[in-house]
Amino acid sequence: MSENPNTSLQSAQLAYLNLLTGMADPGQFLDVRWRPPAAPMRRRFVSAARPQDAARLITTLAAENDVYVGVALRDGCSHGGRAAISSSHLAYIESDANTAERLVSFAHPPSMVVASGTPGHVQAYWLLDRRYSPGEVESGNRRLALALAGDPACADAARILRPPGTLNHKHSPPRAVTLLVL
Repeated sequence: MSENPNTSLQSAQLAYLNLLTGMADPGQFLDVRWRPPAAPMRRRFVSAARPQDAARLITTLAAENDVYVGVALRDGCSHGGRAAISSSHLAYIESDANTAERLVSFAHPPSMVVASGTPGHVQAYWLLDRRYSPGEVESGNRRLALALAGDPACADAARILRPPGTLNHKHSPPRAVTLLVL
């Protein structure tokens, strides 16, 4: 009996969200954003203690919208910028330059790799040994981007990225965002 593709997508999405929320403190939130067609970006904060609620929201939105999630947890639900982030337990890069090939031989393999729906474009995430300040995370992200041909402009602590189990609507037809490594 083969696995239901929707179950597989939901499982990958929940694995992704669980990595993002893995060291959450009470009162921290996932920053879920979406861009409806021909409309401004929208946002909803979801308790980091309830990643399954975020997965349901993302799944509902993904068919018609580009969906993004803040990699670093937000300390409140009033805004999602850098000032809302006290620390992060993840380092990450975004790359449009066939970084996946470089990751294979990189001395520090990522904890997770996501294909963002455009051929050759990936997001790589590293689970850190503890939480680091936004400045420390940004510094580490820039060093990783330099070493792996990532985009140094995407090193900011408040970065939002496409979660697996969604679609990249920049393409026609939209392309799947998939979890490659966990």
